[in-house]
Amino acid sequence: MTVEMKSFSNQTDFLPSEFARARVSLSAERAHQLIKLSMMRNIPSVGNSLSAVLAALSDPVRLEIVRELAKGERACGSFSVSVSQATVSHHLSVLREAGIVGTRVYGKQRINFLRVAEMKRDFPGLLNAILESRVPL
Repeated sequence: MTVEMKSFSNQTDFLPSEFARARVSLSAERAHQLIKLSMMRNIPSVGNSLSAVLAALSDPVRLEIVRELAKGERACGSFSVSVSQATVSHHLSVLREAGIVGTRVYGKQRINFLRVAEMKRDFPGLLNAILESRVPL
C-alpha cells in the first residue's frame, strides 16, 4: 500500500493512498481515528470456530502465554516462557488467528491482550476453565 503525506495541525500523518485518491475531505480528528484503526491488526471474530480455538489452546506454551495475558497486556518480548522470541512470535500469531489474542501498536511496540469479553461471549466458561486449571503445564 502506498502512502501519501498530509499535514494536519502541525503534525505529519501518513494516510493510505485510497483516502487521497477518493479526495475525501477529512477532519484532523477523523484522520487520526483512521490512522489509529489502521495501526491495529485485523482481529478475526472469536466465534468463527470452536475447533480453531481449541487447536490454538492445545499447546502448553500457548496456554502459558494466555495465562500471562490474563494478568494484563504484555509486549511481545516480555513473556517469561522457556522458548525463543521467534517461537513466542509464532505462538502469538496462532493465538491471534484463532481470535483469542489481539494486538495493538504502541510506538514501536506491539502490545498483546487477551480478548476476554469476546471469549466469554462466544465460549462461556472456556476461558475460566483454562485460567483456573490446577494442572501444571
